[in-house]
Amino acid sequence: MRLYELAEEYRRVIDAIEESDGELSPTLEADLDAIEGPFEAKIESCCALVDEFERDEEAAKKAADRLKKREVAFGNRAKRIRKYVQDCMERAGVKKVSRPGFSAWIQANNASAKWTGDPDAIPPEFMRWETSIKFDATSAIESWKAGEKLPEGVVVGQGTHLRIK
Repeated sequence: MRLYELAEEYRRVIDAIEESDGELSPTLEADLDAIEGPFEAKIESCCALVDEFERDEEAAKKAADRLKKREVAFGNRAKRIRKYVQDCMERAGVKKVSRPGFSAWIQANNASAKWTGDPDAIPPEFMRWETSIKFDATSAIESWKAGEKLPEGVVVGQGTHLRIK
């Protein structure tokens, strides 16, 4: 099979992968394996696919970042205008304004409390104890690297990954 034929076959499989939202099903994996051609050409084509998908991913991230910045800007504008309206109503002593399109009113928040004194002097009736035990993965990995026997229930693994330049 010629390289351009390989490219056409790969393009057909790529289109199928994109239609399935990037999911490499067993059928599509078998289609990739079935394409005839030298092993190196298959690897090259797969690396080109990875490169294309990573560029698409980066473009999508940039678009999402731009949209996130717009989201934050719109939210900040709404907060500033809301605060402005509240300040105006409070200064005017107005509790409620009703119009055909909107109603606005001043409402009390839930009560809040905080301790500003010495943390060791909190009265017992206002204390809440919190105990938290967490697995220390860093210590487990250090023990594993040092060749120490790990207790039952501790599993340390190290995988591999592919690098493409």
